[in-house]
Amino acid sequence: MKLLCVILAALAYGSFLRVEFPVGVNMVESVSQDAEGMMWMGTTSGLFFYDGFGTVRVEGPGRTYSLVPFQDRLAIGTEGGLVLMDSRTRALEYPPGSPTGIRAIVSDADSLWLGTFAGLYSYKDGRFTPHRGPGNDIV
Repeated sequence: MKLLCVILAALAYGSFLRVEFPVGVNMVESVSQDAEGMMWMGTTSGLFFYDGFGTVRVEGPGRTYSLVPFQDRLAIGTEGGLVLMDSRTRALEYPPGSPTGIRAIVSDADSLWLGTFAGLYSYKDGRFTPHRGPGNDIV
């Protein structure tokens, strides 16, 4: 599945034959493309973008499990929680109260849905809301 995402992303961005990472990066966990067409890759060693010539590491987020464009930013799921990044300036925002261990993110028009080991959360208007199943079970 991840290989398919890389291939589809490459077709949308333009063709490139090979993307190389620095020594120590041994797994790409997620790939996303922002509104400007920049390709972003979440890895075991942090967040990288492809500038047309090679990969460039973004300082800060750490191991990146999931990426999704959200309201002119990039939503980044990490072990430490949600990180929102302005992809133009690369300014990072760490919303307070974020659940940790975010493994999956899905966005809709005005909110994010976060899959964590502690259950499902939504993020809207700066607030995190846990969602529980019947009997208060983790969803």
